[in-house]
Amino acid sequence: MRVSASPTPAPARAPAHRARARSTARSRAAAPGWRAVTTAHTASTAKLKATLSGMSPAVTPDDTLTADQQATLDNLKTLNGTAFDSAYASAQVNAHQATLDALKNYSASGDTPQLKTFADGLIPTVTAHLNLAKGLHPPA
Repeated sequence: MRVSASPTPAPARAPAHRARARSTARSRAAAPGWRAVTTAHTASTAKLKATLSGMSPAVTPDDTLTADQQATLDNLKTLNGTAFDSAYASAQVNAHQATLDALKNYSASGDTPQLKTFADGLIPTVTAHLNLAKGLHPPA
């Protein structure tokens, strides 16, 4: 998620990518047990939007995907079966790790107190989701 008027703080970037990836996964019936993750993503996105709108000046998120996010989604749409499962698992691990890294970085050095609080509160949830995502990979 990016902001149209100013640089977007890291915690405000991922919701559109998550939503589109969930949609792709849902349409392929992938990853059973991810309903709780989807519910948590929906809740964190709503909380982020509320946090951003309550800032002065209010920050408006831009849900445009990055080129890398779009490429990941485009690739997932072309896959089936175990190829999809493997690519989806890798994408989930990569996305959750990147999100966790961004949250930790912003928590440590961010310049907006409301977003630092948001980042601090989300770190345990993203850590749990990362661990769940790592469990999607079949044993070697």
